[in-house]
Amino acid sequence: MDSTNTIFTLTILYFIAFVAAAEVLTIQADKDENVTLPCTTVKKENVSYWALRWYKESVDPRLTGLVSRALPNGTMRWYVGADTRISLQKDTLNLQLPTVTCSDQGVYQCYLAAPVGEQNREGRVRLTVTGCPREEEKVPVVPKSPPKSSDLLVLLAALLLILLSGSALTLFCLKKNQRHKPKKTMDLPLYPDLSAPLEKQGLFTNFISSKNFISPKNSRICTNV
Repeated sequence: MDSTNTIFTLTILYFIAFVAAAEVLTIQADKDENVTLPCTTVKKENVSYWALRWYKESVDPRLTGLVSRALPNGTMRWYVGADTRISLQKDTLNLQLPTVTCSDQGVYQCYLAAPVGEQNREGRVRLTVTGCPREEEKVPVVPKSPPKSSDLLVLLAALLLILLSGSALTLFCLKKNQRHKPKKTMDLPLYPDLSAPLEKQGLFTNFISSKNFISPKNSRICTNV
């Protein structure tokens, strides 16, 4: 679990450093002024980007979708819940904000979706409105440990893996022992040898002699005449 937390923390810190290092263009505007935010991303030559998207950074930092358009001349679409007064400037990648207010302050991202094998491009622009309190930089809070539910799932998965491994090892050992176990041999044959007299085989040991045979009274012995 410690290694997982370390990797997660390093990933978040790398993301923060990357975002902070990116150049942010600041646009100053007055209230109720129509503002055009330029897309500051740099296109790569000979690459046909297939989509343009504009986002606004919010808390976490989470991106809120505003508008998108399929390139080069696709239809502009608004994200669910976005302000439909926002639009894209014709024949450009720029974003148009009509009659800005204090709620429009913040950092906006221009995003170009690249084809497979190429790298997507991003640009950031900060809008500040005169007479409005400046928003502080949103820094994501890195949790010290994953939720307890995640710990429980990981523990259950580990226990299940241990049980399966133990069962497989036990089954393997049993099969291995049966394979190398010597077969029992029988000292005596299963069926008697009928070619030899029964006396020699030891199957009959006591015989009643005819001399010692006492005939019961009134018994008769029949003989052939």
